[in-house]
Amino acid sequence: MKSAAIDHTMSATVRLDTPAAVLNDQIIDQATQVTRLLREFVRSEAIALVAIDPISRTHRSLAVEGYTDRTMSYVLDGFPNACPAYAIAREKDTHSLRWRDYKRDWNLYLPDTLTAQEYLMPDGFREGSTMCLRVADGRYIGAIHMSWSKEAHAKDEHREMTERFRPILLNICDQLRTPQLLADELAPGSYALAVSPNGFAFHLPNRSPGPHLGEGGELRRLMLEKAKSSKPQRFV
Repeated sequence: MKSAAIDHTMSATVRLDTPAAVLNDQIIDQATQVTRLLREFVRSEAIALVAIDPISRTHRSLAVEGYTDRTMSYVLDGFPNACPAYAIAREKDTHSLRWRDYKRDWNLYLPDTLTAQEYLMPDGFREGSTMCLRVADGRYIGAIHMSWSKEAHAKDEHREMTERFRPILLNICDQLRTPQLLADELAPGSYALAVSPNGFAFHLPNRSPGPHLGEGGELRRLMLEKAKSSKPQRFV
């Protein structure tokens, strides 16, 4: 691909800087509204909606109420990496799992775990739930966590209500949604690639990167170099 052709293609790329920021704010607002509504239904003392970053594969919070900063830091990092309850919720059981559900169905007593003893119980919680979120193509995209001060407060109907919210939570948590919305505006058959501000590239669902944006492509190389410059940018 000659330099002139690359320059022309670069000028035709769709910049995601401002639109992505605006859409991100909208997602945060939606997450806050939805979690507050869900919390009203389930009467939890705390709630947190977290999403997985598709690049770093780490969690980020979209909406949090009732958890301390210390506990949330653990929820985002320590809980996914160390607690057996998370592994069950992510890989084996798609339901909203309360502590007593783990005990009944998986022989896991949550009060004995570091998660409960070092974080949740000192914060006054005696019951909680986690529901991991996966989209239709199998991607894990986040989780909804809730806690109560008494076991009796986490009723069966609250569990059912949480699961009814799954489609809405899936839509909010899918972090690929922001660039995908903009990529959808391109002509059918157009090639697309998302580049993070720190210079990592990832493919979008139902969009091929094509020969020049694919692995080894010259346009891909130039875009990644530009993304790592002093003024990081994102492109499709």
